[in-house]
Amino acid sequence: MNIPHFTGIRLLPWCIPGIIFGFYADTDWRLPLFLAIIFVIGLGITYRMRNTAAKRMLFGSLVFITVFTVGWLTLSLHLEKNRLRHYSRYASTETENTIVFNIRKNLKPGAFYERYEARIISINQEKASGKLLLNVYKDS
Repeated sequence: MNIPHFTGIRLLPWCIPGIIFGFYADTDWRLPLFLAIIFVIGLGITYRMRNTAAKRMLFGSLVFITVFTVGWLTLSLHLEKNRLRHYSRYASTETENTIVFNIRKNLKPGAFYERYEARIISINQEKASGKLLLNVYKDS
């Protein structure tokens, strides 16, 4: 197998910008999923067309746009803040919040703080999820 002609290597330069775009676009997973479905349907329609130069160019362009969208979708599905029970959906900035969490790891302490990694169980009696970094001021 000749590596430069491997399909995954040719598509990777289009997937990486999709991942980067998804990181900065700050959207949930629904928009890239909808676009990916539309582009896959477009690929199926284009594949059925008669073999001409225009068909090859359109099909190739749709493949690259679809791979870009799949990279965006992949990142959107893996971001924790896009999950339905993420704590950012329940926490209020205007009132005090009651947070129940479980300490998972004791991290290396700093000069003034003890540090812990915690997993959120609930916020304001609503079941929630997510990780947070907890800094506790050291007493003398």
